[in-house]
Amino acid sequence: MLKMLVVDDDKFERDGVKFLIEKYSLDLEISEADSGESALAYIESNDIDILFSDIRMKGMDGLQLAAKVRELDKPVKVIFMSAYGEFEYAQRAIDLNAIRYILKPVQVSEFIKVVSQVIQLCEQELKSKAQQERSRGV
Repeated sequence: MLKMLVVDDDKFERDGVKFLIEKYSLDLEISEADSGESALAYIESNDIDILFSDIRMKGMDGLQLAAKVRELDKPVKVIFMSAYGEFEYAQRAIDLNAIRYILKPVQVSEFIKVVSQVIQLCEQELKSKAQQERSRGV
């Protein structure tokens, strides 16, 4: 099962994401963090496949968190959500190889579509990696 870390300083937002994942039976194991700092500590000691993070948080924001995750060289798919649609945020998200940037309030259909696409992408990469390892005799 793929693992997703939901990061938002607003518990209501984290609960909403978890609710949608459960309601639509998305095959994900969910962990949560209420800050960029706690999320980074979690990622440093746990493997995750998907980072679903708010951009604007007190302390380390989502963009800084994603930059730190990239420095760790972990193959994590990043999805940002934000109430702010400013181009600067979107541009920085692109620079950090984010998969998507979802605006709040999150539209259920868009959320399900984006998360489902990222799950598929992760599963395809896992299959490809397994095939490569089999062909090398690992």
